[in-house]
Amino acid sequence: MSFCQSINVTKITQIEIVKLIGSIESYKPFAGRQLYLSTFITSNGSGSANMPETDETSFNILLCVAHYDQQPDYKLFSIGPFLYPKIIENRDSGDSIIVVIQHFDGLKKKKTEIIVTETNVKLVP
Repeated sequence: MSFCQSINVTKITQIEIVKLIGSIESYKPFAGRQLYLSTFITSNGSGSANMPETDETSFNILLCVAHYDQQPDYKLFSIGPFLYPKIIENRDSGDSIIVVIQHFDGLKKKKTEIIVTETNVKLVP
């Protein structure tokens, strides 16, 4: 018994999508009680950190959030730039998710917290 009629290969030609997919460095999903969050760390390219005499790369974090539903309404947000970001914690707060990002501010490690809701992303002061 076969469930697939045939396997197809489709070339994706939208340049923005191709660049985005090519820049993904890591992916991390998180399932809360009401929201589902996918985080993607994307490279901004060599030299993007604008540090004198280096080719250091900065990164943005893409946050794709959806409410659990039969037909979820996905929202996509970009935050950054960061130097060497790492998602170190996700905390579910019911109707929001708190994301803790560790990154560098110059030579020092820093933590930034953001609150992700179904419709918004805010930095925690």
